[in-house]
Amino acid sequence: MKKYICLFLLFLLCYCVLAREEDPCQTEGNRLLYYTLNEKVTNLYERRDIMTFCENSFCNKKCETLILPIYALRFEKYSLCNNSKLKELTLSPYTQFVEECAFAGNSFEEFKMSPLEFKDYKEMNNYYLGLCISLGLIRKDTTLLDPYEYNPSVPTLVSILPRRLYNLVSFKYKVENGVLYTYSGLSLVAYPAMKKLEEFTVPNSVMNIYDGAFKNCPNLKTVYIPGTVLNIGDRAFEDNPNLVLQVHKNSEAYKYCLNHKLKYSFVL
Repeated sequence: MKKYICLFLLFLLCYCVLAREEDPCQTEGNRLLYYTLNEKVTNLYERRDIMTFCENSFCNKKCETLILPIYALRFEKYSLCNNSKLKELTLSPYTQFVEECAFAGNSFEEFKMSPLEFKDYKEMNNYYLGLCISLGLIRKDTTLLDPYEYNPSVPTLVSILPRRLYNLVSFKYKVENGVLYTYSGLSLVAYPAMKKLEEFTVPNSVMNIYDGAFKNCPNLKTVYIPGTVLNIGDRAFEDNPNLVLQVHKNSEAYKYCLNHKLKYSFVL
């Protein structure tokens, strides 16, 4: 009898091992290296171990809805690119790093920033602990800091954090009319590729336009660039053959158009 019980338990153990689903998130530490599935709805909210989306980690998916991990703090370049079905992306208001071209070539119609909702103080404290640990690791690579944004003397986190931790923070992000900017408005990070507008005016507060910010925007016909813009990424307007940039004569945007052989007209 014992023999049969042992065989049954062994069979059950083998079945459980074989039936167990493989983790679709290939990770290394708190970094998502690659997401293996291609589902209509992808919910990663409970993945508290994921703080960073690595390069190409969630690209070329047919996903229509993506719910990001609660601790998703950093998006490396091309981390969420070329997702042909994904119409919007909701970021945490405490997202700290979005590298250039992180969201390039998507079918986004808008970006959103959602307030965090904590169930209790323990969850809240765990979030801020994870935030500080992640920023402490990221902060070592100073090349990720935006030259127009970084000011270690200016606190950018809510006052619940100890003052000594403020220096770990560089900048946050905000959304205006579905367009993603750094929190101060000095940098335009990403314009939703499928936004249904033919004309767009870059705000006068913007000094920097990220690389890939306007990549493959088929609906856009005209973009007005104010004289305040001093720096534009090399591929900021890539894959827009019908786009005309409105620029001021002798401005940095005008020089950019000449150097990159882009269509332009002067602002009257």
